[in-house]
Parts: sequence; structure tokens; C-alpha cells
Amino acid sequence: MDSQIKELVRGIVLEPDSLDPHKAMLQSEALEDLLEGLVVPTQDGGMAVGVSQSWITDDGLTYHFKLRQDAKWSNGDPVTAQDFIYAWRRAVDPRTASSCIKYFTDSGIGNAGSIANGEVDSQTLAVEAKGPYSLSVTLERPMGYFLQLLTHKCFLPLHEETIEKHADAWTRPEFFVGNGAFSLSERKIGERIALARNPTYWNAGNVRLDMVTYLSGSNTALLTRYIAGDVHITASLPDDHFPQIQAELPDEIAWVRPNGVFGFQVNSQKPPLDSPLVRRALAYALDRHTINSRLFNVRKPDAYTLSPPELLELPTGKPEWQQWSQAHREDRARQLLSEAGYSRENPLRVQLSYTRSENNTKLALAASAMWREILGAEVTIQQQEFKAMVERFQNADFELIHWGHGTQLKEPAEIYASCCISNDHYSSDNLADLIHSARSAQDEHNRREYYIEAESLLAQEMPFIPISHVRKPKLIKPHVNGVEANHTRLPLSKDLWLAEK
Repeated sequence: MDSQIKELVRGIVLEPDSLDPHKAMLQSEALEDLLEGLVVPTQDGGMAVGVSQSWITDDGLTYHFKLRQDAKWSNGDPVTAQDFIYAWRRAVDPRTASSCIKYFTDSGIGNAGSIANGEVDSQTLAVEAKGPYSLSVTLERPMGYFLQLLTHKCFLPLHEETIEKHADAWTRPEFFVGNGAFSLSERKIGERIALARNPTYWNAGNVRLDMVTYLSGSNTALLTRYIAGDVHITASLPDDHFPQIQAELPDEIAWVRPNGVFGFQVNSQKPPLDSPLVRRALAYALDRHTINSRLFNVRKPDAYTLSPPELLELPTGKPEWQQWSQAHREDRARQLLSEAGYSRENPLRVQLSYTRSENNTKLALAASAMWREILGAEVTIQQQEFKAMVERFQNADFELIHWGHGTQLKEPAEIYASCCISNDHYSSDNLADLIHSARSAQDEHNRREYYIEAESLLAQEMPFIPISHVRKPKLIKPHVNGVEANHTRLPLSKDLWLAEK
């Protein structure tokens, strides 16, 4: 790292599969550096102004956004309302084949559902430019957290001329035109993404970094580079190194608590897992305390709900089955499995799939051992690479799969939707109705009531077996400023700076 250039180096384990926000599978920090939406995410899961300097809605259905006139693309073109309209129409168009379609149909933007189903043209999406710097969006139904939803990558603007000219090649460094605080200067797949400060960015005067580089690697490799001084922020920490790191570098550990859950997704369409009795038996038989406190060096919060407790605010503090002793849960698991028709003589047979990694292997072996010991189940475990596992999940080609669901928002609805709505492995009209009602509720307290009811339904149906909520340790060099501890995410790179060592 050149001491004369203020370069921040961030480690990433999951490199973006694309820098096209409509093609990328996951939200990524690099995309958030390169493109800026109407609003931007903050460390606490909230939002701040972006290209839109203000907005107004009188009825919760029509939103009017006033765009800042000093927002520019990296080639100097002004960022206008039409750039958002082009991008959003592209995202929802079935021909784009983007996973963003789901976010638009969930948002309730007028005609999004009909466009996604191929019934009407994408040009009918209910977004309208009232002038170069005025954007109106009309919803078919109220969306209580519509503005928060706009922090997602799917709602970023795009430079139409660049995409129409270069097609899929537009994300190459020599062609990329963005409106974020940084511009794309280099990309080596599997190695690095290099960004340079964008002088045309509307708030460039307050960006204190000259460069941001994302280095790809395993957590172990990134730790080595961090200790060598080549990386400022790690992606996470390798579990087996954590005790030593905690002893030697305690002041450089920062905890991030994304709103998410890990556990086992259940394919409720495949026997024997089509029985909620079986699914609940498998959930109750797992000793979360042992898994999360003894199996791994990094202690994870036990999960008995899909939503992190702080987003739910349960009246009792805990769901009923969490309040039971582990012995009681195991007794109840045996009883449920017996009611479903299984016994030691007629054992339950299931297959558990997981992504290849040391920690995932530990978890799969521990879970299968608990199911064998408590339930007499015969469990086959199978490991695969991440991309193959994603394909199997999307095609519902599994029985049990180690999986996670999360959201950058403060709204559990997005976790429930990811897990259990509009997919081929579980279907519930009751859950869909609850989430629809929650999204429509303008009052936060009312939304929480729907979420609590949804968790009660999921506890009975158990389409997803929660094991742990997300808590990730990162190493951050002491001279990196702008980070606040124990938030749901790190700040955008534009809000970080390097102090003198």
C-alpha cells in the first residue's frame, strides 16, 4: 500500500459474481461504492439521503423524489430521473432474468407483478419523470418500509447509453460508468477489485479515500495478509484462529450483527419432510447451546426464531419452545416422530446437504449425530461447492440443506419472504397473507404484531430449522476511522477514512 495514496484495502471471501446489480446474486460493498441509489444504507440498518435530496408522500402510495442536480455519472453526464426509470424497467423485465424481479413485486410498485408475469410491457411500470430531477413512484398498495427497501442494489440507477452500447461487457473497467463515490479501475476475477475516487461524485469533497481495493481470499489467507499489513479490514475471521486473535489483538476485533439466521432449510414437498411433525422433531432434537458455544470458537447466538429477537420484540421475550429445557425438547421430539409413524424399527431417513467448509462439516456431523442419538434417524450427509448448492436450492433439489437468510433492513418480512414465500420447497397462504399485511402496515408496532404471528406459524410448520443468528467478528486496523461497533453492517467506503499511524 502506497503511503502517499489513501488506499483502503478490504478483504472479501465471496467475490461479487457480477458488477451488474441486476445479475449479481448478492449485495456487495463494491457495488455500493460504484453506484448510488435514491437513498443509501447506514451502519444501523437505516438509510440516509443519496441521489434524492428529499421526498414526500401524502398517502403512502405515491412518492415524489427530488433529485439533486449536482449528481453526475463518472463520465460527466447528469444523473436524472430517467436513469432510475431505465434501470427499474430493466430489472423487472422478464427478459433480463434478474432475481431483482422479486424485490419489485414485493415493493408493490404499480404493474410490477403483471410485468414479471409477462402480461404487460415493462414500459408500464408505475414510475414517471416529472422533469429531469423529479421522480414519481406509484404503489398498488401501501408499503410501510418502501424507502428502506430502496437501499437494495436492485433499485440502483444505470447509465442507459453505456449498457445499450456494450451489452454484458458494460461492467468491464474500460466501459463501466457509475455514479457512486468510486469508479472501477481494475478487476481481476478471483483476485481483486480496485476502485478510485470518483471526482464527479456529488459529495466528492467529503470522500477522504483515494482508492478502495477489495482483495479476494479465504478467511485464513486474509488474516495472514492483515497481519502482514496488506489488508485494513477482514471479511470475517477463521474460527480456529479466533482464540489466538482474541488474546493478541482484542482491540482490533469489531463485531458486526447482520439481521440474519443460519440453519437448515427443509424441503417440505418431499416425503418424509412433508410432515410438520417430522420437521419439528428434527428442530427440537438439536441442542443449540452445545452447537453454538462448544462446536465453534466464535460464539453464535442461539436461534429459535428466523428473525433476530431485537427485531421482533416478543412480549414474552422468547418463543415457547425456547423456554423448554433441552431434555424436554428432546422428549417432545421423540413423541412427535412417533406420532409421525417412525421408530427405531422404522427409522426416519433423511439427507443433509451443505457447502464445503470446515465449520459446515462440523455442524453437519454434529446435527446428524444428535438426530441419530435422540431420534434414531439415519442421516446421509453430502457436501458440495457453493455454486452447485445455490443451484440445488433454487431448483428445490434437496431434502435438508444448510442455508441462511438475511436482510440489510430492519424488517423481518424480507427474511420470511426469502425463506418461505414464493418458492418450490414450501408454500403457505397464511404466511403469505401475514407478510402482505405486515408490508402494508404503516405503523411499526402493527408490523411487529404480524411478524410475531408469522413466527408462531413458522414454529408450528418449521419449514426452516433455525440454529444461530449472525454475529461476525472482523479485524479492523486501529487507524481506520468511521466504524461504530455492534451495528448490522460496516459503513460505506465513502464514510471511512485513514488516520495517520
